[in-house]
Amino acid sequence: PADGGSFKQSEIQYPFQLASILRGPEMAIREDRTAPLVCMGIYFAGGKSREDGGNGGITRLMTNLVARGSVEMQERWFYHQLEIYGGRLRPVVADDYFGFEFSILSPHFAAGFDLLKRLIKAPEFSPEEVLRQKNMLLRQAVRRRHSRLYARDIARRALFPAFPYGTDGFGTEEGLRALTPDALLEWHSDLVKNRKPYVAIVGDTKGTSLALHFVGEFSGSRMRESVLPDSWAPPVEKGETIREGWRKNQSLILVGFQAPPSDDEDSAAATILAGLAGSPGTLSAQFKD
Repeated sequence: PADGGSFKQSEIQYPFQLASILRGPEMAIREDRTAPLVCMGIYFAGGKSREDGGNGGITRLMTNLVARGSVEMQERWFYHQLEIYGGRLRPVVADDYFGFEFSILSPHFAAGFDLLKRLIKAPEFSPEEVLRQKNMLLRQAVRRRHSRLYARDIARRALFPAFPYGTDGFGTEEGLRALTPDALLEWHSDLVKNRKPYVAIVGDTKGTSLALHFVGEFSGSRMRESVLPDSWAPPVEKGETIREGWRKNQSLILVGFQAPPSDDEDSAAATILAGLAGSPGTLSAQFKD
């Protein structure tokens, strides 16, 4: 690529700024000149909370397939081109949201973002690639059962019984086999197509100038608000102890509690307590010492 010009490091700490786009996404942008990078997250409301027992894992499957790109883009070495631009793309699926985390060298943001827009707006779910991604998800789920994350999955099932938060987001073999390309297209049309995302950007930019890239493709009268299901996880009536073995010479003890919703006034206290107890918190450091 052509030389993007010289880069001058700056250690000034800028605050987040909210960018306003008419009928467009909510955006929070923070200028950070410590490196010639732009890091961006594009998130949609949904995640595991929109799934049920019959389609568990569909969000992760769809997001992985979208990140793969169409057959045409694969033939044109999409990820090779992204690496030339110094870019990285990672799909993300959480409890209440999903999306993509994207980083790229700032001089090539426009070119890299153009590739990313094509992925998100016009995915292709070919039967062959759908089957391949299903098999990959099943293998990841098996590997997860032999990792530290499996203890967290067990705790979440106990804390959120009969609620999507209690699932691992990978789905079951029976459920994944039943998902078709048409079901994935319908899921994409409902949760992604013409839905307003939430965008967070940190990096080498000037003010909120990068918001202009979202005018057109991500704004207009056709764009709809993303709404989460109006449901709540029922409270756990009593404590539970679950014990399982694994093929390692180390024991792992995980203690979990239900916490208030993120918009509750007590959530800040819960966050502080979690920081004190969790890694790399004070309690964890004392255990290691």
